[in-house]
Amino acid sequence: MTTKTKSETRWAMELVRDFEALTPLSLRDRKSGKTVKGEWVTGWQDRAVETARELKTLHELPGSALSAKKRLLLELSKFDKTWLRDPATFYPVNTTIAHFRECINLLFAEYQKESNTDYKARVDHRSKDESRIECDLGEYLTKAHSILTAVSKGATGKKVKWQDVSCALALVTGRRMSEIHQSGVFTALGDYELSFSGQLKGRGRKVDDLKLINHVFILPTLVNASLILSGLEWLDKEGKRLGTDGTPEQVNKTWGKYLSQRTKSDWEIVTDEQWQKVDEQDKWTYHKLRGMYFIACVNNYEKRGVFASISRIAPDILGDSNIQALVPYMRIDLTPGGLTKI
Repeated sequence: MTTKTKSETRWAMELVRDFEALTPLSLRDRKSGKTVKGEWVTGWQDRAVETARELKTLHELPGSALSAKKRLLLELSKFDKTWLRDPATFYPVNTTIAHFRECINLLFAEYQKESNTDYKARVDHRSKDESRIECDLGEYLTKAHSILTAVSKGATGKKVKWQDVSCALALVTGRRMSEIHQSGVFTALGDYELSFSGQLKGRGRKVDDLKLINHVFILPTLVNASLILSGLEWLDKEGKRLGTDGTPEQVNKTWGKYLSQRTKSDWEIVTDEQWQKVDEQDKWTYHKLRGMYFIACVNNYEKRGVFASISRIAPDILGDSNIQALVPYMRIDLTPGGLTKI
């Protein structure tokens, strides 16, 4: 495997881990799934349906989705015993992969037919879909760490710009502008872990019978949690956080212009020209810092040997299951060996 692991490789390895978890079950339960020790273990049939759905969501045109499916199956074909926790499960896992392959091919049968009659559209879109950009977060994470360290040691607004503190917090927590400057309630749970409540987007939606704005998320952080709390406290003292009665519109009206300017001048991790390779209708904004945080988190999970698909991680750490909004970020390759946490 190369140093820069492809997304399809990560996905394939995650599927193999799922299939390995099925091996103690009967053949019937491996297909349909079963509750084990109070937790549902998804069978290969539903896993194929879930994977097909995610591929079709990530890739808008049928041709592009079909290409992605083929790349995923190609990576699965490279499966060997080193992917397993227990090499003794190799043969039953290999059988499950064969069933999964057959099932997902059936789920893509209509796309295959369409692609055969729409070759030009498939090629055109694939060339665009393969456009990727490489970036190094190290410089900006180091800057964020330095700024938050400075305010934790008592630096005043004369030495540190409040806009830089805000951008630093957005990058290392993935929170929205309104959550940093108004509604967010944060508590340190560990050196690199925070609890967060006060999500504003979709705040009326319920999770576990609790409105989303009151739901507590457990967030991984990219710098020490104590620095983040110091940064939030500093913004509050500088008068840059509204009370809980404020609204996102008030935050944007009061500070949006200044934060947008600072993001463009000092926190442009990806230039507009580069960004338009992955989304030609869009530009680099303050909100993009949230996406870069997400990509860093995915990278950090992988460094720990946790291979998780976008649709599983995003709702937990972003509180958002809109996978389509994350598609541009998944075309970003972080520099191999680069900093993704300090």
